Amino acid sequence: MKYEESSVAHPVNAPYSPLIMGGRLLKKNLKIIAEAGDGWLPTDTYERTFGTSLDEGIEKLNAAVREQGRDPASLTNVFLYAETMLYDRDPETFAKDAPMRDDLARLERLGFKHVLIGLPAFSSEHFYGAIEHAAKVAEPWLFNTD
Repeated sequence: MKYEESSVAHPVNAPYSPLIMGGRLLKKNLKIIAEAGDGWLPTDTYERTFGTSLDEGIEKLNAAVREQGRDPASLTNVFLYAETMLYDRDPETFAKDAPMRDDLARLERLGFKHVLIGLPAFSSEHFYGAIEHAAKVAEPWLFNTD
């Protein structure tokens, strides 16, 4: 893939795979997403680890995108619940720490178009318990035909 010369590299040829940037919205990341990115991918550790409000992050990102003459609605922001994949948790602990329906509704209000929910694969019990929980929580969005 060839890239144009600029302060932010982006593919010259379309179609190209979307550039979804993860991480904190530090100055450089924010600039890349606003100028050439197709979306942002924070994780469930964003608020907890950095003490940064996801709501404020989205506002900051949207403002930077508008400054570039782009529509924030054109971004494909994705949220990753990764913490659930990191530890060998019993199903009760997973259910307590895993996303709930209100969490998914909040992400939808913030404009996230996709939510990825990590599932523990340390045992069949953990995996099937977690997938059952995720399916119950996400049920309103799973069969949306709009």
